[in-house]
Amino acid sequence: MSSEVKSGSNPPPGQNQNQPPPPAGYNQPQPGYGQQPGYGQQPGYGQQPGYGQQPGYGQQQHHSTVVVGQPANVVVLHRPDSYLGCAVFTCLCCFWPTGIAAIVFACMSQSSSDRQDYAKAREEGNMAKIFSIVSLVVGLIWIIAVIIYVIVVFVVFAQAVGAATSNSQSFG
Repeated sequence: MSSEVKSGSNPPPGQNQNQPPPPAGYNQPQPGYGQQPGYGQQPGYGQQPGYGQQPGYGQQQHHSTVVVGQPANVVVLHRPDSYLGCAVFTCLCCFWPTGIAAIVFACMSQSSSDRQDYAKAREEGNMAKIFSIVSLVVGLIWIIAVIIYVIVVFVVFAQAVGAATSNSQSFG
């Protein structure tokens, strides 16, 4: 039960010498997919009929032909802006109560736009924009007020410390 291997032939890679040869038809090359020297074009993959030669890289050509049987009016409606990004920013960074209202209106605007109720979406988006602006203004006023308060407290505290220091030196 020994199998002999011819001295000039090696088994294909991955095939054990003790295995029987593959069934007929497995070692013959398939039509159109034979071994290719190098990386040339595969047979059967030439230029397709009905298609022109493709332009080279960076040399793109655009040709468009539009055939319309009858004159048609095309109406393109753009989705109204919901101002969600602005609403989130003003809620997190400025004044959160009106920022939350802005987020609610922005989400309602997106829902109305998804239902293709663009008039209502535009109205709710404008409300979100108004609440975002109010939140921004109130937040900026609040930040300015806090800065003024801190400066006043620091100045008053510095004056009080200076007065206490001068009074303690006069008693000494």
